[in-house]
Amino acid sequence: MKDQGINPDSSELYVNNTYVLLSPIANEFSQETLQSLSKLEIKCWAIGDVNYSIRKKRKKLDTCFFILVDRNGKFLEEKGRYLNLKQGRLDFNKQIETIRKSKYFVSDYVWNYKDDRHMIVLEIPKKYNDSFINFIGGKYSKMFTEQQLLHLKIKDSKNSTRLSIFTRDKQFVPRFQNVLNEYYGTNVQLEDEIAEHSEIFLPFIPTREVFNYKKDYQFLIDNLFNSF
Repeated sequence: MKDQGINPDSSELYVNNTYVLLSPIANEFSQETLQSLSKLEIKCWAIGDVNYSIRKKRKKLDTCFFILVDRNGKFLEEKGRYLNLKQGRLDFNKQIETIRKSKYFVSDYVWNYKDDRHMIVLEIPKKYNDSFINFIGGKYSKMFTEQQLLHLKIKDSKNSTRLSIFTRDKQFVPRFQNVLNEYYGTNVQLEDEIAEHSEIFLPFIPTREVFNYKKDYQFLIDNLFNSF
């Protein structure tokens, strides 16, 4: 298995299940909030940060997005520098002020005082509690109703991968097979009858979806199933 989990030091967007499957719920946010998020250099979408939960003395994860951004803007890997450090910081300060006015805003905090990463915490609307629980349970085809798929613009999106996963589209099985084999370093051939009764995406893996996850804090996830 190549992927060891969230790497906050990466200059690239970390593509995990939260980003692929849960982030469309952000379409519930106001246009102002969405525009501000789109102008930030987002590094990762996640559903928790164990360190945050410990500080807040939580017994379970908050039902929130934890969005890690770079306060300095875009980093040019090939040149080893930021595109425009001064402007990046000015843009961040402007956008974070708008995001703090969102009714879904919960908190924001410095991720690491040694670098320029910043965490933004936004509440997932309560009407998607079932979606959230099904996501954690790996029941992706049960995350959204037909109406929600339309409302969140998933059905109208150019990203057909998302819709294929949510609807268990058989045509996606070969691609899912490639994803599985690449991730696990295997050469598995999925049979149609197996795929028919299975979700066609990677399972929920806490190290990929929760910052600072450790097995000792699995209770923060487990307790979610008894909280709604």
